[in-house]
Amino acid sequence: MERARERIAEILDGREYTVYYEETRTLLERVISIVWEWLIEFIIELLPAMRASHEAANLVVIGLVIVGTIALIVALIFVARYLQRKRRFQDLPPIRSENEMKWSSQMHFQQLKVQEERGNDTQALRHLFLGFLLYFHEQSWLEARIWKTNWEYVYELEKVDKETSALFRDVALLFDRVTYGNVRVKNEEYLHYKEVVMAWIQSNQDERNGKEE
Repeated sequence: MERARERIAEILDGREYTVYYEETRTLLERVISIVWEWLIEFIIELLPAMRASHEAANLVVIGLVIVGTIALIVALIFVARYLQRKRRFQDLPPIRSENEMKWSSQMHFQQLKVQEERGNDTQALRHLFLGFLLYFHEQSWLEARIWKTNWEYVYELEKVDKETSALFRDVALLFDRVTYGNVRVKNEEYLHYKEVVMAWIQSNQDERNGKEE
């Protein structure tokens, strides 16, 4: 179990994941980062120039700049979170029919291998995601229904484990982008998430088996 957790940590800290994370950051998050960096540089440049003037006035100006910038950043963060919750996921359920609900997570993972052999990464990704979703359903971490959207599943998982919810959210975003956005999934992108998902499931299974023993 520890080895599996270490592997997940290595993947999430690795260069490929970091690059992919940077590429998928929202524009608003980047703006916040730029504003913060500008504030730091502004203060650094401002201090030497103001040493000769009145100290109290300097502190007031600096304080107002810092408070104003922090207030702006906080407001942007709240707006970003709201917009992401409303728009990040498609308002379409990932499970399309009752027949798909009859499949187990293992059935999806087996079909995933079939699609890999055919070189169909798009369908393999679909079965990876649905298998991951139904695994949580089987473990009672969430309740899968044909009318639920991915955001609703993310919200349910947050109540159980926020880190796991973040992982599921990332895979769901890729699933939405490929399924509804008609974006072709890259093989390395698919393999990356497959490795992370399978490592997480193995780690969770090892933990459950350890508790049963």
